[in-house]
Amino acid sequence: MKISRLFYLFVVMLGCSNPKAELTEANKIHLENAVIFEVLESKLDSLQKIRTNETQNRNLQNLRQELEKLEEYMVEVPGFDHEHRHEGHNHNHETPIKYTDDQILAIQKEVKSELLKIKIRIENFK
Repeated sequence: MKISRLFYLFVVMLGCSNPKAELTEANKIHLENAVIFEVLESKLDSLQKIRTNETQNRNLQNLRQELEKLEEYMVEVPGFDHEHRHEGHNHNHETPIKYTDDQILAIQKEVKSELLKIKIRIENFK
């Protein structure tokens, strides 16, 4: 009986000391997303400084709006703090919804997928 209590205590302590694998992966992706956001915002700024026609300006504005909207859907990974270097700072630090670890990971993956789509569109901008 004492061994099972000690084992239980050990498992609980181990679980509390190390973040879950899903959250660790989610945080890694979240940090990658933050870097991608920064790069894309910078590229958009550079493209907007170049003289463009009205259609191109409208397309750039649409890309920026898509990027800003996507940033709003980002959620912080609980238990991981990081610095933010980008302007605007539109994503949520505190979410009103309590997400599961799997949901947080899925959100990070989806945001990254959408970011990469926007990245391709910005890189192919004409």
